[in-house]
Amino acid sequence: DLNNRANQVSRYLHLQGFEEGAIIGLMMDRSIDLIVGLLGILKSGHAYLPIDPDQPEQRTVHMLSDSKSPALLVKDVEGIDFDFLEVIDINNEKLDKRGKSNLNLPLVSTNLAYIIYTSGSTGQPKGVMVNHRSVINLIYSQQELFGLEDSDRILQFSTIAFDA
Repeated sequence: DLNNRANQVSRYLHLQGFEEGAIIGLMMDRSIDLIVGLLGILKSGHAYLPIDPDQPEQRTVHMLSDSKSPALLVKDVEGIDFDFLEVIDINNEKLDKRGKSNLNLPLVSTNLAYIIYTSGSTGQPKGVMVNHRSVINLIYSQQELFGLEDSDRILQFSTIAFDA
């Protein structure tokens, strides 16, 4: 079910005609929909921009405009009104009508996986681009350092908008 829903999101995003590797905003509370959105964005060949829904609107606007994000994926569009990009509700019926099979797009380790913004404590927040290779390196190093096995579980301590 998770893969099918992520594929529906990826197909929808892929068919929107966004530039290849576009940065798609992802603003949701921690939930299964957040994981569906994140996977859907990556499976569409785009990168995600994690946004904490509780942060000030001014910071959200800065991040979306600075990253030139063409779209923002949310769980509920009510009260969200950004006229400079497309706001997409992950529970929109249009997404349910998309195919559930994988797109099978070529992904390269040097492609952008996500962009994370600094706290901005020394001025304006700045975006840091992270490619797939860097994420893979982090995972492998933490598996080795902590002796992690497939059956282990790790507690998430922070929001998705905080970079490990």
